[in-house]
Amino acid sequence: MAKKLKYLDLSLCESLENTDFLSAFKELEVLILSGCQRLKRIDASIGEMEALLRLELRSCERLTELPEEIGNLKALQQLDLSLNKYPGLMKLPEQIGNLKALHRFTKLPEEIGNLKALQQLDLSNNKSLSALPESIGFLENLEILDISESGIEELPHSIGRLRKLRELRAFDCENLKRIMGESMCDLSFLRRLCFDGSNKLQSLPDLPSGLIDLGVTCQSNQLPSLSHLSHLKKLRIWDCEFLECIPVLPSTLLKNSECAQPMDVEGSESPQSLNTPFKLDILDVYNCGSIKVVDVSHFIHLRKLSVAACRNLLEVRGNLESLYIHYCNSMKRLDLSKFGRLKKLDISECDYLAEIEGLDRLGYLESLNIS
Repeated sequence: MAKKLKYLDLSLCESLENTDFLSAFKELEVLILSGCQRLKRIDASIGEMEALLRLELRSCERLTELPEEIGNLKALQQLDLSLNKYPGLMKLPEQIGNLKALHRFTKLPEEIGNLKALQQLDLSNNKSLSALPESIGFLENLEILDISESGIEELPHSIGRLRKLRELRAFDCENLKRIMGESMCDLSFLRRLCFDGSNKLQSLPDLPSGLIDLGVTCQSNQLPSLSHLSHLKKLRIWDCEFLECIPVLPSTLLKNSECAQPMDVEGSESPQSLNTPFKLDILDVYNCGSIKVVDVSHFIHLRKLSVAACRNLLEVRGNLESLYIHYCNSMKRLDLSKFGRLKKLDISECDYLAEIEGLDRLGYLESLNIS
């Protein structure tokens, strides 16, 4: 037998009921048993696979529990238990080696906080997952948390303790209403924060200053201060039905901003002064029914503006390279006389737009679509 086997994929082996035969493969580094629908038991000998880095047990519908010996896998970095329904699979040993990635649990046990080496936690597409335990705040090395399209209703206070978190993805969380993490602005490593499409979210907390990519959806008529986000490059404002105007984003940092702090991530530059230019590169405004004017004239680095389905939009102001306006049926007139840098103009389904001024002044225009 190939006792020195490193990689073994037994996905979709319909007759496989146990793993007793695997006791001979102690040098395995990757073991994939996903889709083995008759698999009922993982043999305790799995704890002897000291080199195992990755274990996949997706869609093993009859598997009811994991052996305690799985806690002996000191090298294990990735564990995928997604699409399994038995609660016994949700109980984790106090420590699973150096586990760095955990994928798609349908329910999180309190023991999740024991996984001190965990770097990535993927809980996306789990509609039955309604809450995160407070113990999630003990994941001191967590860098990526993805709860997109889950049933989570609120983010706990302990989110603010995830000091190494770089990405928080919460796309299309239909039940998310509250963010309890009042200390979220202390997350100095956070670079990407995405609440796009989470339509029940009532408001946003104060935000950390290191953000580069921010997507927001909320039911409030105003967003928290963004004036200190001097490194922000992409901003998406989607489905903010009651938002009356784009937040003020001056081209300099504000000295008195509550969350303003120097960047302290390895490899990142700290602001040299309180006059650091605002770096916003892309702004996307979608389905914000109360907004009448989008004024980006003070965003000197902005290249692309996209405005869509803003039914009360009357005016756009600025000077950028690409402008997209779609499905804005209240707009009757567009003045482009001050858009001297414009290279691409795309306007569609703006049924009442009757007049566009300044087209003859667009000396850099390369692409034009009006339909």
